Amino acid sequence: MKRKCLTIPIYDCSVDVVVTKKFEEAVKEAGWSYDCSGVDAITLHYPDNPSNFAVLFRKGSTSPGHVAHEATHLVIKIMKAFEIKFDFDNQEPIAYLMGYVVDGLHQIIYDHG
Repeated sequence: MKRKCLTIPIYDCSVDVVVTKKFEEAVKEAGWSYDCSGVDAITLHYPDNPSNFAVLFRKGSTSPGHVAHEATHLVIKIMKAFEIKFDFDNQEPIAYLMGYVVDGLHQIIYDHG
């Protein structure tokens, strides 16, 4: 199992990033009781700690598409947790957050940086 933390300083939050063969076990270990049949990745927000998130990937399911998919869920969960409203006329804050998240996930998953 690979487990590392991605911090997002601008929102003072952290994201546990996990890549594992034992995906179902990792989801349960994170405190969730989802049926993970057919699920290759999941993004979680811990409601008791608004600054703590997790992104779990089944080993072998870390393609750019999977990473982008989970990054989108993570950005939306962060926006919701911190009550950030999407502004169609000023998309830059969300675009920068998405870029930061995708870069961070990529570095952790592929051990760069």
